Amino acid sequence: MAIVAAINQPSTVESPRGSPDGQPAAIACQGVSRNFGGLRALVDVTFQISAGEILGILGPNGAGKTTLINVLSGLYPPSAGSVHIHGEDITTLSMSDRARHGLLRTFQNTRPSTELTGNEMLRLASLSPHASAGGRAYSARELLELFALTSYADTILSDLPYGVQKMINLAAVALCRPRVLLLDEPFQGVAESEIERLSAVIRHFAGTGVAIGLVEHNVKSVMRLCDRVMVLDSGRMIFEGKGADAIRDPNVQAAYLGKRFGGN
Repeated sequence: MAIVAAINQPSTVESPRGSPDGQPAAIACQGVSRNFGGLRALVDVTFQISAGEILGILGPNGAGKTTLINVLSGLYPPSAGSVHIHGEDITTLSMSDRARHGLLRTFQNTRPSTELTGNEMLRLASLSPHASAGGRAYSARELLELFALTSYADTILSDLPYGVQKMINLAAVALCRPRVLLLDEPFQGVAESEIERLSAVIRHFAGTGVAIGLVEHNVKSVMRLCDRVMVLDSGRMIFEGKGADAIRDPNVQAAYLGKRFGGN
């Protein structure tokens, strides 16, 4: 599926593209908690994401969303609980070892190079020693064409629009062949005109079987893009299910959505 074609299509959310019956989830989080001294940042969080599924992770500031991404990716160890990728326990693995198992992540803010072009960054990413053996293999040129980035290939990264920087960052991640991709606020600072282009890139990854967990405050974009959502509040999961059901859920309205989506 070409991204340039997908960009012009209306936004629709299909049924989750899960793993075949009987197969383990692409990523499973069981009873995960994380404490920072006396602060309980995550409390007994349990969920899973199937291959090809996009899960939106919502919640107010301080709810524990980024902490969850940090624990899943191996930046922080959990205080309790376990994390599995395709049935394999990775709870004690480092970030680099998790990357070799196919779990990759992005961060909220990009730090674009003032020296490298988009093409040079992708060429460097293609040399990563942490590439997964299980994800789809791409070439740098293929990704530039697939994501309609060829016109930016020879531009210094810091000179590019912020949304384009984020797309090139995602392309670089793709070169590491993810099976599970965790995105921390991919739409932050991105112009509305570029959000659908970036959404199309994310849909493409899901279409190739990558399981995606997406932390984001742009609720409307999450509802259009994601198969399911989960909502955190004060480190606890207060909802998991379809986005339309989240909008009507009284706990979610009280903790996060308020009256923006029809709350009473």
